Amino acid sequence: MIKLPRSMGQRQCCDSDKDHLVGRSSINRKTATRTIAGGYTPGQTQSPQTMWRNQGVHPSGGSGRNQNGESLGRRRVTPNVRREKRMESYRLPSLVTLLLLLPASAWAEERPIRDAANRSDELPWVTQRVEAPRVSFHTFRSHAVNSQVSYHVYKPAAYEEAGIDQFPVLYWLHGTEGGVNHIRPVSQMFDLAIRDKGVPPMIVVFVNGLSRRLWTNSKDGRAPIETVFIEEVIPHVDKTMRTIPRREGRILEGFSMGGYGAARIGFRHPEMFCGISILAAGPLDPEFEGPRATGNPLRDQILEDVCEGDINYFKATHPWTLAESGAEVLRKPGTIIRQAVGSKDFSFDLSRRFHEHLDALRIPHEFHVVKDAGHQTPALMAGLANGEFYQKALEQKAGNTAAEQSNAADSR
Repeated sequence: MIKLPRSMGQRQCCDSDKDHLVGRSSINRKTATRTIAGGYTPGQTQSPQTMWRNQGVHPSGGSGRNQNGESLGRRRVTPNVRREKRMESYRLPSLVTLLLLLPASAWAEERPIRDAANRSDELPWVTQRVEAPRVSFHTFRSHAVNSQVSYHVYKPAAYEEAGIDQFPVLYWLHGTEGGVNHIRPVSQMFDLAIRDKGVPPMIVVFVNGLSRRLWTNSKDGRAPIETVFIEEVIPHVDKTMRTIPRREGRILEGFSMGGYGAARIGFRHPEMFCGISILAAGPLDPEFEGPRATGNPLRDQILEDVCEGDINYFKATHPWTLAESGAEVLRKPGTIIRQAVGSKDFSFDLSRRFHEHLDALRIPHEFHVVKDAGHQTPALMAGLANGEFYQKALEQKAGNTAAEQSNAADSR
């Protein structure tokens, strides 16, 4: 049973209150009428009979006795008194009915509070703020989830310098547990690479995709992750920062569940990204029976939260299926696809199987195996020629961009 908030002035529940909260009443309405007529109010500890004796009035209007048992005699009841009592008897039942219904009404008011836990605006769309060099925290009001939504942004030092009008943006998608623990190390990794001129200057946006949500719109509509990202986060970034607000200025990259998200969102929206980087992605098997899924209760929880337990919904939104349905578009030039995994990563076999699936569909892509790397972002990224991939993806850019000016400076 859900207890009413104390802020509503509710006293501690007795057994009859509990009955009210579930829409039942164990109170005899006739007795309750007399109780109220005798002056009893909720919260008093005296029984109605005790109060009647103390007042020297029996509910029948006849004689009563005081606390010492002495007779108080019979009160004379005049016609006017009888008429007033009859009128009061018409008024009191409605008052009693109202009082009896109040707890039930409070319960009806309480149910939306309980159900609110299942609403999208009760999910953790706003994360904690991360303090890291060149990283800022941003929020906006989402129409899709009727809530504030947060994200973090890394900006290179060149962003503050004059002469560069627009910057490419890399959208980084986090892994299964979500949160913000990855933001500091990944932003520092990009900062070092940019300062060493191994990577072109770019903005890195750390998107909040919630934990265990597969970067997928949930079947029940509670967590429209993809919608928030594509229709709200990207436009908000383009509106508030000096970006290249076109396909040739955006790269999508993610690790683990984020790699899964980069594949499925990138394959659904290739017109929005010039590069798709799929790092140690999972779960890449459309049956959801990989090495970490079998016998793992987390697998059932994810399937329930995202797909309402419907494995067919999982398959329909899976990168494996989206690659098949979008193969014709993905074969066209304009978007470079990279897939990478460590040789000691538990997801290695499934990553290789996914690579072979893309090959069978004749979807152009790179496939890299980093020797001795496990399921760790730094080890995998350290073994990849990231600057080369990013540069190649951004070659189709146009206008006065950071990458162009950086190349021009290097050639002089």
